Amino acid sequence: MKKSLLTIFTAALSVGAFAQAVPSPFWNTLQNTNFPHTSAGLIMMDVLDVNTVWGLGNYGSNGRQSNLFAMTNNGGTTWTSGPILPDTNTYQISNIEGVDANTCWMSAWTKATANKDVVYNTTNGGTSWTNVTPVGSFTNNASFVNFICFVTPTVGVVAGDPVGGDFEIWKTINGGTSWSKIAGVNIPNPLSTSEYGLTDSYFSLGNTIWFGTNLGRV
Repeated sequence: MKKSLLTIFTAALSVGAFAQAVPSPFWNTLQNTNFPHTSAGLIMMDVLDVNTVWGLGNYGSNGRQSNLFAMTNNGGTTWTSGPILPDTNTYQISNIEGVDANTCWMSAWTKATANKDVVYNTTNGGTSWTNVTPVGSFTNNASFVNFICFVTPTVGVVAGDPVGGDFEIWKTINGGTSWSKIAGVNIPNPLSTSEYGLTDSYFSLGNTIWFGTNLGRV
């Protein structure tokens, strides 16, 4: 469901302000994400290894629409950045999920109605992005996508809020070529009709994925 991630951004500003007043011996390397707008801010990051990082940015003063990506494949020495979507008005991005230096995924929900979803990916380091939304997914008016996550380059899930009493989760085992919906009997039920997932609130390790809800459950 629609939630704000301003907390992360605010915390980043607070840390930045503190660092200016008292230089830290540990955080002493400044890197430029090369966003095309001077007011853009980095709001999400996915660190794959010491060299490869994908990030999601917003337009700052322009209503904080998220649509910018940034990536480095050399530990931050240089960054590539640019837009993911054709505009900032149609969708709000839920999360960004890197697989390697060439492949990255993102999920987003429809801004006007705060429901449904799209999934985009790139296989050329962000040069171009393609709509690869799973056929039949998140079409209900109660649908809302929270994150997409890949545990291997070919195995991943895109997960959202409950629809009809079951969390809506789709899985691929072939890198997104096809997707299947996970049956509700294999997913814990929401506690009530008021429980929903949180955007970008997830973590994966090996084949295990955790995600959080607004009622404090994992």
